[in-house]
Amino acid sequence: MTNITDKDIINHLEDKIKFHYSEAKRIENILLAFTSGGDLQEDQPTGRERIKLKQPGRRETGSKGLPAQKKPRKPVEIPKVFSSGLKLNGKVIYALNQIQSGFAEDIANKISELQPELEPGKVKVQISGILSGLKSKGILEAQKVGRKDLFTIKENRKAV
Repeated sequence: MTNITDKDIINHLEDKIKFHYSEAKRIENILLAFTSGGDLQEDQPTGRERIKLKQPGRRETGSKGLPAQKKPRKPVEIPKVFSSGLKLNGKVIYALNQIQSGFAEDIANKISELQPELEPGKVKVQISGILSGLKSKGILEAQKVGRKDLFTIKENRKAV
């Protein structure tokens, strides 16, 4: 019969935390790849990283218990040239800058026009999550037209 010490239990639980953290990160990367068309990233936890879960009904606070201050938003970086090597976010911003404003279909069509091997229908599915994310970050403005959003880039922008 073996004696299990407190240290053995602590080590086992820390290993479990690392395992579940890496699994959650792997699943998040897979989801991100499907929603944004991006590449999978290999992030492994280092040391004693913990998953910070936001509890429902609690607001985010800074280190002194006060509401966390929002960081000022950087200007939107609009790529000067389109290339197939751009990340999907960059392609969306570039295409939207070219057409000035448009629905998801318009943006997908412009991306497909610039990169003909991409099908507009598949691109539209891939960029819908990106458009929503850019809207929630305050990078894009969306005006409801019927059941669709008409997207435009907010004025705080710069070309790169």
